[in-house]
Amino acid sequence: MSYAQIESKIINIEQSLYLIQTSDLELRRVDNRKRAIFCYAGINYDLPVTDPNFDRQDTDPDHQQILCISLGEKYDPSGGNNYSCYKIVATVV
Repeated sequence: MSYAQIESKIINIEQSLYLIQTSDLELRRVDNRKRAIFCYAGINYDLPVTDPNFDRQDTDPDHQQILCISLGEKYDPSGGNNYSCYKIVATVV
């Protein structure tokens, strides 16, 4: 999400944390980065995970998982003042 659009109120952010429940959660490491892959409201997601308990999570497919999704701080991976805010999984319950 474009930080400039958030800042100029083109995109209205009412809250920065959401609790969602999914039944198809897959937790994995990709290039030693923690990822959560799931579908929510018909949209497929592959988000980074910052939960410090990542390695202890139960990923049994019969369990429904609750995720705390957070909107991260503004970030510019290119270093050219082209800021974005990314969704992250802060906690897996």
